[in-house]
Amino acid sequence: MDGRIVERPMARRQGRHNGVRTKTPRFYFVVHAPNYTRDDPNGIVLAGPKTAREYGHQVIRELKDSGHDALGAVSQVVDENGRTIHKISF
Repeated sequence: MDGRIVERPMARRQGRHNGVRTKTPRFYFVVHAPNYTRDDPNGIVLAGPKTAREYGHQVIRELKDSGHDALGAVSQVVDENGRTIHKISF
C-alpha cells in the first residue's frame, strides 16, 4: 500500500422495503499489488456486505479467467464508511 487516502462520496440509494424507506449501501473494490494500487472511486451499490463479498470473489475469478494474475495482489472490499469488510488474495 502506498499510504494514499482517497476520499469517496458517501452516497446511498434509497428505496422501499415493506413500505419502509431503506438505504442501499455502496461498496468499493480496491486492488493493492506490489507495484500499484487501483482505487475504485465510484464503487457500486449492492444489497449488503454478503453480496459485496460475493461480488468481489466473482470479479477476481473473472480477472483470473481472462489472464490477469497479479502475484501478491489483494482486493479489498470497502464499505461506504471506509471500513474494509473483506480481503481477497489473487
